[in-house]
Amino acid sequence: PAVIKPPSLTQRVIVSVLSEAAKNAKLLREFQLIPKLLLTLRDQSLSQPTIAAIGNGFPNSYDLLR
Repeated sequence: PAVIKPPSLTQRVIVSVLSEAAKNAKLLREFQLIPKLLLTLRDQSLSQPTIAAIGNGFPNSYDLLR
């Protein structure tokens, strides 16, 4: 029979980081923090249309249920 090796420490860390990133992204969307984050950062390299497009890409999930 094939021997299944447990994931390495590196693999476990990567999975953990990706899992946390997904959770953080979900929270940012739920609490509509993306537009606020963009306003806080005020990155001069981002154009206003880019900022608007990013902000508009995160609708309030509660609005979708109405």
